[in-house]
Amino acid sequence: MRYLFPLFSAHLTFILTTVRSSIIWQPDQPLGHGLRLLLLFALYPASLLALDKPYESLHLGSDLSENNSRLFADQSGLPQGGVIILSSAESNDHKLVNLANYLTHYGWTSLITLLPAPAIDTDNAITTTDGNMLALAIEFMQQQGQFNLVLLALNETWPRLYTDSLVGKPPLQGLILLDVDSAAALGGLPKKMPLLDIATERRTPLTFARRKSQAQHYRLAEYQQVSLPPSYPGLTLKEDRFSKRIRGWLLRHVQGMELAE
Repeated sequence: MRYLFPLFSAHLTFILTTVRSSIIWQPDQPLGHGLRLLLLFALYPASLLALDKPYESLHLGSDLSENNSRLFADQSGLPQGGVIILSSAESNDHKLVNLANYLTHYGWTSLITLLPAPAIDTDNAITTTDGNMLALAIEFMQQQGQFNLVLLALNETWPRLYTDSLVGKPPLQGLILLDVDSAAALGGLPKKMPLLDIATERRTPLTFARRKSQAQHYRLAEYQQVSLPPSYPGLTLKEDRFSKRIRGWLLRHVQGMELAE
């Protein structure tokens, strides 16, 4: 339910504005007009909560203390592939949920999985299980019949994934980097795998231009950079420029790809 918090924040602001305007009553305006309008929007969250969740909560891994993943199943009936989104506690949850929900209407099943917090061993060295988590996510999606898989990594998760998981070249058909400001090199990636490097914040990541040069240096044939203005959460889950751009890239590069046996 974390994705509802930004929605309620915007909704509360609207309600307060409505209350303030309704208090200033005009003689030619029926007193009940402002109150009816306020009631209509005050009931909106109730109708939102009444809707079925757009995802199924589940758990990947051996620690069954709490669910760490959300599955957004294809709603189109024409499956095209799967998107694995590896997030962290610092990730923009609303943006990810909005994207995953939007893609379900166009043949894509999405899995948002929360990476575990890094553990500290006795030598004060950071150790993670990110590689295992990515492997579990891939295995789970394959069990759902999804073999045409794309990984979406964020600024908080990309450095961990690159060093711990992607060097082994898991069975992925595409990679998306979202708002990544990391100096991790691209040299270990498959040269023919489509890679979308997309920035959606107010300031372009410092390493954005540098990665484009890296892609040319390492001869990554399918590397593409996109910079978009920031998007702001609305009252509903819907398509936005960011979601459309992701879907367009999936359509051109990996949608419905037939994998060799």
